[in-house]
Amino acid sequence: RIRSAMCGESERPLETADSDVEGSLFGSQVEAYAQEANLSDEDFGEVLSPFGPETFRSAAECWAHAETAHGFSLHELRRTVGADVWSDYHRIRLVNHFRRLGPNAAREAIPELLRSAAESPIWEQDELLMPVLEDDVLLFEAVEDDEEMVEAVGATGKGKGGL
Repeated sequence: RIRSAMCGESERPLETADSDVEGSLFGSQVEAYAQEANLSDEDFGEVLSPFGPETFRSAAECWAHAETAHGFSLHELRRTVGADVWSDYHRIRLVNHFRRLGPNAAREAIPELLRSAAESPIWEQDELLMPVLEDDVLLFEAVEDDEEMVEAVGATGKGKGGL
């Protein structure tokens, strides 16, 4: 069972980098694809990227990948919003915003979010406090230490299941 690619009872698509598979996979299709590709639970990390099918062992690795692969720096956003203002609620709203958009739209939304940063309307949307994914590690695992981000960037350039 590939838990990180599924959302409890609601299904979330897994986009594959496999050229033999077109589009997104849902629910049991994810499990069938993983079985055909000889993938196991160990081939998938615990943290699902908001920007693609990659999974990671930690939130720090996920955010480091987001910065190197997609140009999205959580650290820079936090600094732009204001370190004295930034809270767990900002991170939760951000993650759920990206999850609601889906990977493709989330990647496309990065430039506007970085431009608007502190003035973004997502910081006022309380509906974004409700989890989109069940047990979403990005909601609970805060990355506060810049050294942790640097180590994660150095330790990994790609997550499992990625390109």
